Amino acid sequence: MQDTNLKPLHDYQLIDLVRIWNQYKKQIFYFTILCAITSIAVSLLLPEYFKSRTILYPISMTMADRNIIFGQQQGQSEFSYFGNKYDASRILQVANSSEVIDYIINKYDLKTHYKFAKDEKYLYTKVKEEFLDNYHALKNDKDAIEITLIDTDKEKCAQMVNDIALKIDEIATKPVTEGKTKIIRMLDAELKNKNNELENASDAVNKDNLTSEIKQLSEALTQYKVSNNDKFSSITILERAAAAEKKSKPVRWLIVVLSILGGFFFSLLSTVVVNQVSYIRKSL
Repeated sequence: MQDTNLKPLHDYQLIDLVRIWNQYKKQIFYFTILCAITSIAVSLLLPEYFKSRTILYPISMTMADRNIIFGQQQGQSEFSYFGNKYDASRILQVANSSEVIDYIINKYDLKTHYKFAKDEKYLYTKVKEEFLDNYHALKNDKDAIEITLIDTDKEKCAQMVNDIALKIDEIATKPVTEGKTKIIRMLDAELKNKNNELENASDAVNKDNLTSEIKQLSEALTQYKVSNNDKFSSITILERAAAAEKKSKPVRWLIVVLSILGGFFFSLLSTVVVNQVSYIRKSL
């Protein structure tokens, strides 16, 4: 080993690295070639992943209100067809909820699809973790909700994303539908009571009041039934997911290039370390 290369690390200059390269260039070259060959082999063995995406906007929940449908709300402020930030947050919360994730995992049997053994320890947790690594639901810079998923099966990936959007809509509209159904039952029961009172009433004024109340209840009941029968959606799907034409990852050329550069710099750094060890030993 040349003594000119043995010096403290803080005294190293570019010329010293050139000297080290010249001294160990064969070893550095062979190691870099080995990294290139290994990275090519590994990149070819990696599974191909495809990305599917759907874009949707939340719809204002006021669109399901009977007063909006029948134009009975006086002095109402203007509202947008598309929801506000609270509607977007609600949709995002649903999109990332366990109810949606568990639904997709069970419907598409992702335990088998991800090739986990049936007796795998913490099986469901591992399946869910892998799904969440590939799944993203967020609000983009256009204030739309963007749902993306990557998977090795491009057709199944698109189906899962579209099913996620439908499930989100089902969960988000469920409280509205259930609330209206409850009100309909209450109005129906109250209307029956008022009709019974009317049949038993003898006073003319009381009959007039009951008749007026029955008319109002009947009108409200009809409106709630109409608004509940109308299929209300909590989202507007701007872009449905489709099977990807090309893979999303791995980017094989990038893996090879980074491996070559990493191998070169690692081997060069290793030669510097070897020289430093020799310098320390000589100094002792």
